[in-house]
Amino acid sequence: MIGGRPISPAMRLSMLLAVRRRPHADGAPMLLLMLVTVCLLLPEASAGADAHQTVQMHSFPQEQVTVFSPNGRFALRDQETGDIDQPHRLVVSEVSSGREQNLMGFSRHVDVAWSSGSDWLAVSDYAGSNFATCLLFSVEGNSQPIDIRHELTRVQAATGIIEGNHHVYVTCSRWVTPDIVKVKLDAYGDHDPAGSVTWYTFQTGGQVLPSTGD
Repeated sequence: MIGGRPISPAMRLSMLLAVRRRPHADGAPMLLLMLVTVCLLLPEASAGADAHQTVQMHSFPQEQVTVFSPNGRFALRDQETGDIDQPHRLVVSEVSSGREQNLMGFSRHVDVAWSSGSDWLAVSDYAGSNFATCLLFSVEGNSQPIDIRHELTRVQAATGIIEGNHHVYVTCSRWVTPDIVKVKLDAYGDHDPAGSVTWYTFQTGGQVLPSTGD
């Protein structure tokens, strides 16, 4: 990349030709050409591969821990609030400007993962001993988070599990693509005395689909 922008194929070609035309000492042109080729071409291939890699989950609260988005534009950290009910808060800041956004408060602990596109955050909030939900936050705007637990009630099979059990944990397992997250629904109670685990995928555009295990 040059100045934060990707190098186009035409730019790479012109740079390589410029190196070949430049006079050098004996044996230097070919060696320099090989080095420049590696520097210009390999980063582009690596970037394409990284877009499909699973982004690591991180747990908060953690002292002095900052989790950067894959593109390095945003930084996520937790902050002590002093509040009895929600003593912790997730804060997202834009690295270049320092602009901060208070994402959410939480009482116990959360698991967080950036999408590979760096524009969404999946937060599994373990708010109680019998309750957990996953929230999706868009860091590009101030829109309300998407509550996956609420979205699952649109699926008839999931509605019975959520409403019929006293222990219900909706958690986001991982990002499948930059805009599709894998969701785990784990519950037990009157509806499922032996317990049940079901899987779904949720697209940030609003589509919920049954899925297989992680």
